[in-house]
Amino acid sequence: MDTKIGVVISYNREKRYGFLIYNDVNYFFFNDSKKRSVRHFYRGDEVEFQFEQIDDSLQAINVKFIKNSFIDKMIEEYENKGFLIGFLNIINDKYFVVHKTKVAIPIEISEWETDLDNTYTNRVNQLVKFRLHKGGDITRRFRATIIDRKFTSEYSKLINMYISQESMDVKIDSRGNNNFGYCVKIFDNISGYITDNISIGEIENDSIVSVKISQVCENKFVNLKIEN
Repeated sequence: MDTKIGVVISYNREKRYGFLIYNDVNYFFFNDSKKRSVRHFYRGDEVEFQFEQIDDSLQAINVKFIKNSFIDKMIEEYENKGFLIGFLNIINDKYFVVHKTKVAIPIEISEWETDLDNTYTNRVNQLVKFRLHKGGDITRRFRATIIDRKFTSEYSKLINMYISQESMDVKIDSRGNNNFGYCVKIFDNISGYITDNISIGEIENDSIVSVKISQVCENKFVNLKIEN
């Protein structure tokens, strides 16, 4: 089976299918990898592929990424400037930012964010500044975060405590203990987990322990460690 070189013209990340073009002919392809870390394709990806005729359509198979000069230029610009500019768009009911290279990057919205209407809804089709976050070389999962997004006061306080490694006293909540660690409440409304290498049962329920923040997660969970 001959191998051809084509270019991806569209790709649906959630449904994992897309179209590529070769010699002015469009080919459908489906990313059927069973691996947990699935490679993401982007518009402009140069790929090698083989194809087969299915009913009246041509389907590309064995699609393999080669390079994407548009993404390479975007990454180089970000590394030089520390930020990028693009148009905020909605694609398939999801927020994306479209860079001048025409690469569409999904926007990651943190559960700590506030004032979402002014940050996103009211700025559709407007230029925004964003940061670029890159996943592993295998998945090529790029994400964007809007630079001027706003956060809750609790998030700002937790970040300051993480930076300064300020300790705080928390109470063990026995109702939330699991294999991930001991559950505690921070500021009465935020869930935290003590994720030190300790077994459930080493600390008595309802005990007061002194902890420091090891990670503030985007899903409004906080990982903690016992203060030495």
